[in-house]
Amino acid sequence: MKKKKRNHIIWIVCMTVVSAIILLPIIVMILTSFKTTGEINSAVFHFLPDSLNFDNYKTAMSTGNWLIYFRNSNPF
Repeated sequence: MKKKKRNHIIWIVCMTVVSAIILLPIIVMILTSFKTTGEINSAVFHFLPDSLNFDNYKTAMSTGNWLIYFRNSNPF
């Protein structure tokens, strides 16, 4: 019984580490999208942005051709 419990704990720890490795770049990408250009190009990396900046999203929505993007991503 102890061996089964130990194996289960090892499995959970391994899956937690793998999940963190997979999710960390996605989380960094999302948080970076709220940073200003100065924060992104800064020599010092900060995980969280100083303040939420939605200018990147405004630029993407106003300059992007969303119909073509959707058509390229749509599998149908």
